[in-house]
Amino acid sequence: MNGKDVQRFIGISARTGAMIALANLALLIALGVDFPVLWCVLYFLLQFVPSIGFLIAMVPPAAVALLAFGWKRAMFVVIGMTATQMASDYILQPKLMKKGMHINLLEITLALMIWGFLLGPPGTILGVPLTIALKKYIQDPHPDLPL
Repeated sequence: MNGKDVQRFIGISARTGAMIALANLALLIALGVDFPVLWCVLYFLLQFVPSIGFLIAMVPPAAVALLAFGWKRAMFVVIGMTATQMASDYILQPKLMKKGMHINLLEITLALMIWGFLLGPPGTILGVPLTIALKKYIQDPHPDLPL
């Protein structure tokens, strides 16, 4: 995996995170939650940490909604942010990864499961880049050697 692949992967992740952060911004503004821009910036930064980052980013706006408006509005925040995250994980990011990185949804899913099992939480962060590197190595194990 070369530097351009890493840059492309980070760029796709950032683009996906920005789109979902904007969707969350619209949701939080519609629900009247205080400081929606702050919560969406936090979401964008934490979306680079798979699974756990989303949960951490969801707690503050849900807590603010709970304190300001009650449990019903807090539940709408949790459900809405979970729906946007699911749309990102299952629709948007696989399409962008397939287009930009030439890796399909099955490979992404297997990579996260296998590397997550082998390495734990760091494996879920590094799963897709490691799989892309492994695919490139299998296709051409010695790219610098002249034939």
